[in-house]
Amino acid sequence: MFESNSHKIDQDLNVLVKDVQALFQEAASLSGDKADALRQQAMQLLDSAVDTQKTASERLYCSGKKIAGTAYDCAKTHPWSTVAAVAGFGLLLGVILGRK
Repeated sequence: MFESNSHKIDQDLNVLVKDVQALFQEAASLSGDKADALRQQAMQLLDSAVDTQKTASERLYCSGKKIAGTAYDCAKTHPWSTVAAVAGFGLLLGVILGRK
């Protein structure tokens, strides 16, 4: 589920970036040298935003995978403690939601 949502966000962002790039290229073709410089600067900013997003996405994916692996190892090592903790959390959540 996490991977599909992350993949969908990545696809949406890539489509948005490509649309913006096409818009800047079209705007630059209608104007002079100053517009070319502005277009080049805007393209660099968009490329930087894409790189930052990719890096953040990769770090988030790696840290999520590491956390999931740690949780799996803990649950496999101590199954009854895990069941008790989840049951306690469920009870606490039920009490909190039941009060409203």
